[in-house]
Amino acid sequence: MTVYLADRNDRLVPVVRPGLPGHPYHGVTQLGGEPTAAERRRGLRNAVPRLELRPAPVHDGPAAARRGSTELHVNVAARGAKATGDRAPTWSRPALAQVACTAETVPGVSGVRLTGAAPAEGAAGAPDGSGRERGLIRCADFRDLLPDGPTRHTPLP
Repeated sequence: MTVYLADRNDRLVPVVRPGLPGHPYHGVTQLGGEPTAAERRRGLRNAVPRLELRPAPVHDGPAAARRGSTELHVNVAARGAKATGDRAPTWSRPALAQVACTAETVPGVSGVRLTGAAPAEGAAGAPDGSGRERGLIRCADFRDLLPDGPTRHTPLP
């Protein structure tokens, strides 16, 4: 399984981690935690707020289902917290890119919709803190942060 982390310059770096059989979205859930010691030694960090990420695939219509294309809806919640009126953490562009690019390494996933977290200012597709989903984010939206530069990205299996 591949997880995208951020380097010191906010560029994404793919990192291979062990997967769990039968849990294709495990990489997305792992973005709710910290990088391993080895990843930190390489200068990598996790820009995603320390939250619980709960992915659920949703086919975006009959045509998409025929193509095998799936949107991944990710519900974002404070770990172990009850619903409160507190404002959710703001997400940076690198954090949104990490989630979108990690999700798209799963075969068939075409993008991500986040719910329950606050966006970076002006970030396309970001959730608005209201718990309502807003916009599909795709790894291609963050080409400038990808290791291959602004024009190339092939999700890893």
